[in-house]
Amino acid sequence: MFRNGLSAGRRSVRVSGSLPFPAASSAIVGLGPAADKPFVCPSCQVRAYAKPRGKTKSPMIAEIKRLEQHVQLLESRYKDVVRQEAVAAETPTMEVTDEMQDQAYAALMAGPSAATLLPRPVDLLPLLPRQIIPRLGASMALIEHERNLSWRVVLEQIRHNGGFRGLSIPVANKLIFLIPIDQRAALTDTVLDILEESEVTPNSFTYDLLMMANADAEKPYKVQQLYKQLKEKRLPLTVRIYGHLLKSYTQTSDVTSASAAFQEMHALGITPNLIVYTSLIKTCVQQEELDTAWQIFELIKYRSAETAPDVATYGLMIHACALRGEAERAVDLFRHMTEVRKLKADYKTYNALIHACAVRKDYFLEAWKYAIEMRTNGMKVELWTLNLLLQACGKNGDLTRARLLMRLMMSSGNSEFQPDERSFQHLLRAYATYKPARGTRKTPPNDAFFLGPGFGNQSLAKEDFESLPFLPAAVISDRKEILEEAKRIVTYMRTERPEFYSTRILNAYMDVCLTQAGSNELVEVFKRYYKLVAKYIPDTTPVKPQSLEIDTTQLEHSEFADRAIISADDESEIPSSTTVPADQENPAQYIEESSYDADNDPELPSSKFDPKPEKNIFTFETALEAAKKRKNIKFGRRVWAERMAFTETPEYWAMLPPIRRRLDNLAEKLMIQLLAKSGCLMEAIERLKVLEHSYEWTREDLKVVYDKALEEENLEAVNILRNVLGMRDNVW
Repeated sequence: MFRNGLSAGRRSVRVSGSLPFPAASSAIVGLGPAADKPFVCPSCQVRAYAKPRGKTKSPMIAEIKRLEQHVQLLESRYKDVVRQEAVAAETPTMEVTDEMQDQAYAALMAGPSAATLLPRPVDLLPLLPRQIIPRLGASMALIEHERNLSWRVVLEQIRHNGGFRGLSIPVANKLIFLIPIDQRAALTDTVLDILEESEVTPNSFTYDLLMMANADAEKPYKVQQLYKQLKEKRLPLTVRIYGHLLKSYTQTSDVTSASAAFQEMHALGITPNLIVYTSLIKTCVQQEELDTAWQIFELIKYRSAETAPDVATYGLMIHACALRGEAERAVDLFRHMTEVRKLKADYKTYNALIHACAVRKDYFLEAWKYAIEMRTNGMKVELWTLNLLLQACGKNGDLTRARLLMRLMMSSGNSEFQPDERSFQHLLRAYATYKPARGTRKTPPNDAFFLGPGFGNQSLAKEDFESLPFLPAAVISDRKEILEEAKRIVTYMRTERPEFYSTRILNAYMDVCLTQAGSNELVEVFKRYYKLVAKYIPDTTPVKPQSLEIDTTQLEHSEFADRAIISADDESEIPSSTTVPADQENPAQYIEESSYDADNDPELPSSKFDPKPEKNIFTFETALEAAKKRKNIKFGRRVWAERMAFTETPEYWAMLPPIRRRLDNLAEKLMIQLLAKSGCLMEAIERLKVLEHSYEWTREDLKVVYDKALEEENLEAVNILRNVLGMRDNVW
């Protein structure tokens, strides 16, 4: 049999050395007489069949190594079993129910509470280690009879009677375990001192109990200190230890340290549980590292059943949606949780969802829908929920619902639902964003009645409203009524609820005056309702650009650079450059018709009224916007001079540099627009030339200045504006 002219088989021939040589193929022709005796090089054939150099591994050696690896594996498993048994021996023999596990999770993830790892039993004596009982001394009577036992007294009695000397650490841990979590946090140093005096070395479970207590008591730095001590003692680290540590980083919003701790867990081969992942997500959400939070959430979503997100994790991510105004994503996430995962939403999840809808105008009705669904499902509507609905009304300009809901809250007679500062702030926002128009309905919506605490679908009696600071009308129909009722609200807060009479409230009232054509009132409120900035000195000279007054190097070296951060609610107080829509009636007509006389207003606080709220940076922005609208250059210069004094205060430097710079940029733009509109065109141009490279300028920012330059036929100003904007065409 041949294939491709070659022999399919070969026969070997014997040569010297008894080495086999392949026979020549009989198909090779034309080679003459030597063809049937093929030439074979003996030396090459010898090398080809020679054994490879080096020693061959014996199969027995490989088998021995496999046995050694198996023995090492068995030893490792044995150590794990011994370790687990040691931990079990240290844990008190008490049945742990599902309810207790839920309480433990709540204690770890929630804020300060009375929850403990396990609930404190009514009768402690049967659970006390028998070795400890002789050392209790006089405190035994307290344990038997005192309902609110002070464990500091018990520990001091134990210390007086020898402490834990001669006892094992599992016995000490059983006693520490029985101390209620709130007292355990306060007694952390005492416990460690007694252990040191008794020459008893704490183990990982000891630090676990103490770290948990301090994490629950919101003492993050104490948790981190205990973790450092644990590592210095080279004690074993567990997933629970890292859970407490990550919660402490959540409380300090330290994303960097939380990430480092998570990587350290991975390096040590410790598998994170859901508590660890949830703590990490919460830290990211608090610092608005939302992309990272979503990456972690997607990682655990389908990883395993043990780390699958629970209701608390879904609630965090829905809250993250609210921070970005992603109402669609929040609704989808809620539906996935309830319909696909079959998880039952709690009141916190509903509040997060309502919040996500409340920050979007197009999801305004959805916020009310989920609030009604929440109450239909038997959940209690709390003040936090009602404030979210008021926030939605303020965002959407639905003053009718906001007024009705606030009336229900104020007349409920229940202290739990009485409005707080945020309630009044959101109500005033509704006055500011309300657009009265013809054909306004005269009947309030039913859903507000349904959500009213304790009212159900009942209507309110007339006498219930007489003592409240509202006009009799169910629906307000014009701006005069808006200004009158808003003023009533502020006066009511100043006289009846002074604890809520704050800068935020006055800023919100100024927004009402600004948008509803109450500029005269706004000027007087700015001058007489607030305190003067400490370093303000009245000056009528032209103001200098702010960038010349502030040393920018202070951004890095100021002692206030790392202080408080402006909240999202404060940022919402920034006035818009287009406060009144173009399709809305001209508000100027109400200014001239107003008979308001601030000097003779008995409801305005006198110059001796104390305390007065401090001005903040948003107060000046609203005042500058009002000065620009009225072309009131005198008031604008007064506001600017006081704002410059404010830039020398700790409150100003306490803001984050990016926020501070953005607000300074807005103030400069408002001032330049005010100067141009008030006939000070060249002064506005000079300010712009100084600040040309300090901020980014758009055509919208300088349109007022450009129109004024064209009106005055000032070609020099026009060319400067074109150069600042980099314009090469003749079209604005």
